[in-house]
Amino acid sequence: MTLQEAYQAYLKDPYGGGKEILGEAVLHYYTGLARGKDDDLIMDACLRFFEKLPQFRGDSNISTWAYRLFENRKIDMVRDEIEAIDDVEIDLELKNPAIVPGVNDNEIRQKEKIDAQRQVASILTRQDLTDDDRLLIRLKLDIEDQVYDKGWNEALGDEYIAEKLGISVNAVRLRWQKLKKKLQKPQ
Repeated sequence: MTLQEAYQAYLKDPYGGGKEILGEAVLHYYTGLARGKDDDLIMDACLRFFEKLPQFRGDSNISTWAYRLFENRKIDMVRDEIEAIDDVEIDLELKNPAIVPGVNDNEIRQKEKIDAQRQVASILTRQDLTDDDRLLIRLKLDIEDQVYDKGWNEALGDEYIAEKLGISVNAVRLRWQKLKKKLQKPQ
């Protein structure tokens, strides 16, 4: 049964079997969209679907509306993960730290980390960046930590980002190239 057919059954019997039929159809639809990989996303999107269902006006097909809800929820979940990171940490390696009397390595590293965080903050506040641009930058920074901490290579990082955003690896690389060009231009 398609999502549209299940919705029609729900409209005929919203408090009985129609709600169960629609629930199963939504679960099946979202499982297909997530390729069965992310149970949290699927369940969260299903809950969101039924929370927002009274707001569905019927201007579009129910499956189109459900798809947008799913994609928006997926983006929200990625943003929530990123916001859970308290600070943007960039792993700075000091190959030859300067020896300064009265200043230890930790103070130098801390100062460089703060400088890097300020630089990232200034990039993220640029007016010409979209929310998607900022999300990609944050994911790339998260990947930098994984590269150094877990020995990941850049290809694994792009695969990670592609999975988080639900797009292809090539699309991630293309977006990153366009974003780098945008960042090179003055604001």
